[in-house]
Amino acid sequence: VVEKLGFVHEGTKRDDAFVGGEYVDREVYAVLAGEWEA
Repeated sequence: VVEKLGFVHEGTKRDDAFVGGEYVDREVYAVLAGEWEA
C-alpha cells in the first residue's frame, strides 16, 4: 500500500518492539521530499 504512495522499503527492524508479550518486527519505509508528489 505505501509503495503506491511513493514510499520505499528501507529495511526490517527485527525484534524491535515488545507487543503483547512478544517481540515483533517493524518495517521501515521512507520517501524523500523531492520524490513526494502531493
